[in-house]
Amino acid sequence: MKVAIITEGYQGTGYGHLTRCLSIYQAFEEKNITPLYIANCDDKGKKFIPNVNLLQTNWLVKNDELIDTITDFDIAVIDSYLAPKELYERIYKTVKKAVYIDDYIRLDYPSGIIVNGTVGAENLPYKRDNEHEYLLGIDYMPLRKEFWDVDTPKRNGKIGNVLLTFGAQDFRNLTPKVLAFLLEQFPNFNYFIVGGKLSADEINKENVHYYDSVNAKQMLELMLKSDLAVSAAGQTTYELATVGIPTIAIGIAENQKFNMSGWKGSGFFNEEIWFNDDNLFEKIRRNFGIKKHAQIIKQSDGQGARRIVNKCMIEVSNIDILLELREAKMNDAKLLFDWANDPIMRVNSFNQKNIEWDQHIAWLKNKLDNSNSKIFIATFLGDYVGQIRFDKDGANAIIDFYIAKEFRGKGLGPRLLISGTKKIAGYWKDIENIVGKVKKNNFSSKRAFLKAGFQELEREEINVYMKEINYL
Repeated sequence: MKVAIITEGYQGTGYGHLTRCLSIYQAFEEKNITPLYIANCDDKGKKFIPNVNLLQTNWLVKNDELIDTITDFDIAVIDSYLAPKELYERIYKTVKKAVYIDDYIRLDYPSGIIVNGTVGAENLPYKRDNEHEYLLGIDYMPLRKEFWDVDTPKRNGKIGNVLLTFGAQDFRNLTPKVLAFLLEQFPNFNYFIVGGKLSADEINKENVHYYDSVNAKQMLELMLKSDLAVSAAGQTTYELATVGIPTIAIGIAENQKFNMSGWKGSGFFNEEIWFNDDNLFEKIRRNFGIKKHAQIIKQSDGQGARRIVNKCMIEVSNIDILLELREAKMNDAKLLFDWANDPIMRVNSFNQKNIEWDQHIAWLKNKLDNSNSKIFIATFLGDYVGQIRFDKDGANAIIDFYIAKEFRGKGLGPRLLISGTKKIAGYWKDIENIVGKVKKNNFSSKRAFLKAGFQELEREEINVYMKEINYL
């Protein structure tokens, strides 16, 4: 599979696009796919994308060369504030699937996948048409791989270490101003400063620890040992939210307004603060005084890049070949427990109460020990995509199945049903029918059964019974 990631980043625009595209690159690498990273960037920008298969070129000017380069590619991911719609159209017509990283409905994009990982993006007025697939909201924010599997540290609410960062460029020159204010107001804290320009006198203070630039691992380490962060309201806030650090964010650009309002609505920020506020320092001081610096709810699970790549690969891969089923085991208990308590699962279940852990463990052990029950875990390219269970009832095998939320809408339901019925045939030779029971208003499950070759067997006031007609 051939993948191109096309983006930009240099001193005049900042390097946020480079780092979030790096995370998508890393998620493809996790699938043993090495993308071609095509970047219109300066030499400093190259430092933000180490160890990539890089083509450094001004693709905004060299349109024809770009199109020639990606002519036989399967997927192109484009992240740009500068590319015109005409170039997006050419890319869309060149590759099998085009993916557009968007922050504020910048364009009327061609057919493809639109990704906006901004907090609250699911509420933005996208067209929601059949030409596009929308991956919206914080579940799809791509973060660097160091932030994919982070345990939130426990904090006691006391402030000792403060992280201060306004980006590598700090083009509003906030770092020295904010630091000077904090040192005056709160002289006993330790300050970790990332980026910005400080004088030798400021850097040499005993409680000021300055880093001109850091890699993702170093940034994570600083976040983990900080009790509070003061940050620009851009990409860094998503890493802070993943680590679970109380944060005071300052908006420094117009394109951060959705971050500001979304995070405030979620409770991650206490109030919106902008770099040009007349009472900027009073707002900072006020937020330092808020007694809300203990453990906060982790706002992001950091899995956005993986989710984006999973969606892309389902679009261009042969699902029938790559979908695999294996028998469930007791060490799948947590996975199955989380799926069982998915709100959609509970709504569509005949028993809508949430499942308790002890109850779930006893149920799973019983099922695995019972020769009349079989549970299969479905995987696609190494990712868990769902489960299918069969319970023998006389000559019938009764189906229960589930597709994980990040894999819905891709046609996996019918394929899981077809693969499952074939799989169970190898275990139970004496069954005569495969039967599914579906609530009448569960239209997605009913469609999946119909597409998998089932027909309506019986209808009740609440339920519909589906029978597999091609099984025997």
